[in-house]
Amino acid sequence: MKSILSASHLVRRYVLFGLTVIFALTLVRAVLSLWKFPLVVESGALVDLFVTGLRFDVALVAAMLLLPVIVVTLLGMFG
Repeated sequence: MKSILSASHLVRRYVLFGLTVIFALTLVRAVLSLWKFPLVVESGALVDLFVTGLRFDVALVAAMLLLPVIVVTLLGMFG
């Protein structure tokens, strides 16, 4: 018997993966900023550190999910 997943199920899995990766990267960034906290406070860029990091994290997750989304879309069209 062939098991077919709905499109909303796949979207939920991609979103969950993306949010998990963003959370993990933000957690790592927080730990590293706590490790070097005196330098971070001295530079005065604590908010900039997290905002810029979040921007790069979103770009990284989008790049990571681009190929699987394209492949699944093509398989859905021709498979």
